[in-house]
Parts: sequence; C-alpha cells; structure tokens
Amino acid sequence: MITKKAIIDGDVVCSYDSSNILTSKYSKGDKTLVITFKRGAQYQYSNVSEDEYNAFELAESQGVMFNKSIKQKTFTNLGNVDVKVILENIAKHSVPIKKEFNKSEKTLILTMESFLLYHKTKTEISLAELEDMKYFVDKLIDEKKNGDIKNT
Repeated sequence: MITKKAIIDGDVVCSYDSSNILTSKYSKGDKTLVITFKRGAQYQYSNVSEDEYNAFELAESQGVMFNKSIKQKTFTNLGNVDVKVILENIAKHSVPIKKEFNKSEKTLILTMESFLLYHKTKTEISLAELEDMKYFVDKLIDEKKNGDIKNT
C-alpha cells in the first residue's frame, strides 16, 4: 500500500508499505518505472504504460501487481542504492497519506491525486478516465451507506 507520494522533477515518486518494494519512480514522458527494493537493488523497467503504472501504484499489493504486469518487461539493473537517501528525498517533497482514512478513502484520494497530476497539460478528459474515477467514488459511497467502512 502506498504511504507517500511526491512529484520530483516531473516524475511521480512513491514509497510503499510492502514486504519487498520500497519505492517507485515513474516517468510519464519516457514510460519508465524505476523500482527500488528494500535491500537497495534498483531496476528500471521500460515501456510501462500510464495505465499499468496507475494499477501498480494503487494496488493493494504492489508485489502482486509487479509480478503480474511489470516484472516481465525489459529492464536494466541500476545497481544498489542508499535507500536512506531516497526516503529522505521523498519525505522532503511529500505529504504522508493520513492514517485515519480507511483503505477505500485512501484509494480514492490517491486516484484523484494521480488524475490531477497527469492532466496538468491535457485539455480533454477521456470517458474511460471518468469511469475509473466514478468506480472508486461509487465504491466508497456504497461502503459508507452500508456501514462497511473499516479503518486500515
């Protein structure tokens, strides 16, 4: 689950509460995704579409989504990095996701945030993008109406 998100030099940088994945950095322009693992190994994956990245970022488990749609892509081993420096950089540029939001609320907030970040330069919003947003809003409304909200 995502814990922090920042825009650094135009790239989307996130940290995660994951057993293996520490951070990601997505560059929309060249469609690359850099994954930093908790032990410091860093890999750059090529030809990662915006939809694939959004699914990865918003997944309940980044590891599952990584294995499903990212791992098989062409990659470059960037070597090992000092994870402390990466975490300090993210902390300096981001706002933590509030713990008091439940899982569905966090997902909706992150979806809306990603939507806004990617549409700064666009002049048109596609029907598919609106339907994706509506899905998360409807899900949250249903949970609130049914009292199914659990803080996670």
